[in-house]
Amino acid sequence: MFIGIDIGGTKIAAVLTDDALNVIDEARLATPDTQDEVLETLTAVVGGMAMRATAPVRAIGVGVPSMVERPSGRIAMSVNLDLEGVVLADELGRRTGRRVVVDNDANVAALAEHRAGAARDADTAVILTLGTGVGGGAILGGELFHGGTGMGAELGHVVVDAHGPPCPGSCPGRGCLEAYASGTAVALAAQAAAVDHPDGPLARAMRDRGADARTVTEVAQAGDPVAARLLAEAGWALGVGMSALANVFNPEVFVLGGGMAAAGPLLLDHAEAEYRRRALPPHAGARIVPARFGPEAGMLGAALLAMGAAA
Repeated sequence: MFIGIDIGGTKIAAVLTDDALNVIDEARLATPDTQDEVLETLTAVVGGMAMRATAPVRAIGVGVPSMVERPSGRIAMSVNLDLEGVVLADELGRRTGRRVVVDNDANVAALAEHRAGAARDADTAVILTLGTGVGGGAILGGELFHGGTGMGAELGHVVVDAHGPPCPGSCPGRGCLEAYASGTAVALAAQAAAVDHPDGPLARAMRDRGADARTVTEVAQAGDPVAARLLAEAGWALGVGMSALANVFNPEVFVLGGGMAAAGPLLLDHAEAEYRRRALPPHAGARIVPARFGPEAGMLGAALLAMGAAA
């Protein structure tokens, strides 16, 4: 059996699976604030699942929203977690007495889509997760791409407009895909639009339901042109980013997931049109498909990571 753990900035999700990725047990809990508390929580989760397992746990996979250096496994950068500088695989392995392997959370989500999801038959694929930020992973030659030091495929930081807005978080760049097509970016754009249209449906909905991308999507689907324009602009940026990624990786398929993908055609039709218009013609024909896995992608991908380590 295998344990897959997806560590997020606000929650930890874990799964116990058999060799066929059938789910035997699950756990979800809040992410603690401090490094010691995170490590103690992970140790307790592993211990509890191991006790409930009907066969020995052979390995543990962990996805973290961090840049993971290879081959050392050191967490080189971690924006929302107090794990920077920790060799998490070694530390958790010491505490649990089991083989542990760690990778970036977007990479393990991409692994889930490639091994068991929407990109299962693809030799080359790009997976984009459109959520609070923009994450992603690339499959090249049937294998997860890591780059020279293990920290490649930061696909949300492909530049859409070099003179665009500052990128959120610790990125020093401007005009990154994440600054346009993430839920955070759409929410910021909605706040500005509400100032310009204070009596419009979007502004009223934001006062009632909150200023987030879900509200923008709901109002746009109800027919508001201001909200629809915001999603179209995000879709344009997504298409620009996809064209750049297509010209680099030449994927057979783009897999699009995350909360923003729920906007459907209001976002994705614009993205597809811009991608096909901008990409070099030999690279403009990739299939574009929705992700199979939602919030479970991270922990299932982490379980697959563990299976690979135990093979």
